[in-house]
Amino acid sequence: GIVTFTEFVPEHALDLARFKHWCLVKFDSLQAAFRALDEDRSGRITWEEFSAGLESRGFEPSCATTLFLLLDSGDEGARGSILESDLLFLDRWQSPE
Repeated sequence: GIVTFTEFVPEHALDLARFKHWCLVKFDSLQAAFRALDEDRSGRITWEEFSAGLESRGFEPSCATTLFLLLDSGDEGARGSILESDLLFLDRWQSPE
C-alpha cells in the first residue's frame, strides 16, 4: 500500500497545513508569500529570512525550524534555502483539515 505524508508524520503534516493556510490567508497565494519572505529578492529564502519573516507577520514560530527543513531545497547549490519551486507542491497538496 501507499503511506501518505499525513499518515507517516501527522504532526509535521499539520504544521505544513497551517503554513499553507496562513500563506493563503495572509498573502492570497504561495507565490506572493514567497516574494514577501524573500526579503533580499535573491530568489531564495534563507533561514534568517524565513524565521524573521514568519515571526514579524504573526505566524507561530514554534514550528518554523521543522517547516524550513521540510521545505529546504535539496537542489545542489540551493541547500539551506527555500526556492519558489519548493513551495509549488503545496498548491496541489491536499492538506489535512
